[in-house]
Formats: sequence, structure tokens, C-alpha cells
Amino acid sequence: TPTQALQTTYGVDIMPDNIEHCQVRLLQIAGATEEHFDIVEENIRCADSLNNWPFDDTSEVLEY
Repeated sequence: TPTQALQTTYGVDIMPDNIEHCQVRLLQIAGATEEHFDIVEENIRCADSLNNWPFDDTSEVLEY
């Protein structure tokens, strides 16, 4: 199902616009439900995966 596919799809990029485009495209393909939005928001992140550091307003180090 689309929900199962989204639950097993993960992504990290340092460019915020790439994250936004990816999230929008995934929702266009899977269907833009509230559940899908929450999954995509959680699984597709803007961060530096080499240094485990987020590129947002938090100071929390991400654990992958």
C-alpha cells in the first residue's frame, strides 16, 4: 500500500529545497492524506547525514 511504502522510505539532504520537493512529490504519488503527510515529514529530513547534525532551529543531534 502507499502507506507501507512511505513508512519504509527515508531521506536526508542538506538542501531544504530538495527536501521540500521530495516531500511534495512523494505526497503527489502516494496521496496527500494527513497520515501520509506525517510520515513524510518524519522520514524525509533536512540534515547533514555525515555529521549527524540537523539544519533547522533545533540544537538536537539526530540519531540514525
